Amino acid sequence: MGAATVILLASAATACTSGEKDAGAKGGKSEHSDSLTPLAETCGGIVNGSTRSEISSKLKTDRVYWYGAAEGTARAEPAKVAEVLSRGMDRRFSYNSTCGFGRSASDDVAVNIWLDWWPETFEHVRGKIQGTSAAYDLTSGEPRLARMFVDCQRPDLVEPDKEMDLLRVVIDDRLQLSSKSRVRLLNAAGSQVIEFMDCKNKVTLPTVDAVVQVDPRLK
Repeated sequence: MGAATVILLASAATACTSGEKDAGAKGGKSEHSDSLTPLAETCGGIVNGSTRSEISSKLKTDRVYWYGAAEGTARAEPAKVAEVLSRGMDRRFSYNSTCGFGRSASDDVAVNIWLDWWPETFEHVRGKIQGTSAAYDLTSGEPRLARMFVDCQRPDLVEPDKEMDLLRVVIDDRLQLSSKSRVRLLNAAGSQVIEFMDCKNKVTLPTVDAVVQVDPRLK
């Protein structure tokens, strides 16, 4: 699989909402051994800076149980997630988790991020950020969920007589993080996987400020 180019740039635009209902938001508990990992070392290093500070403050710890592997899912390995998504735009390949952690193995998952294909076209999705390949839904539907929709062109995966789906990144956030932290995590987790997705278009993601600065509800 070739590597896709992911570009980050700023663009002032309003982030609206899609209002779509999400399937597959998952919490639950784990029976894995309770070994803890520093937040900065989880999820390929995407938990850093002010996002790491906010998470550690809410969890009251900087060491977490990281769900690095689970039966039946490709977790914490972006290349494997990309390989599963590249099998086709089919709901059978949904819920490919790249990042999940909590206080301990016996606690609920505090933050979980996954990718799937979403049956909507970029032309019609709401919340697009001007000059980029992304749209965001940070305020509607389940309050724990935030979503990023990415225009990753994979015509080889489109079934006959169907339109191209959007690549969707979802965060299930039991900590109720700020919108800025949610956007940082969505962008970082999405970029990790898009690098291996062989998107036929140039994928451009906005900076955090470009997503939240125009809409005061998201600050």
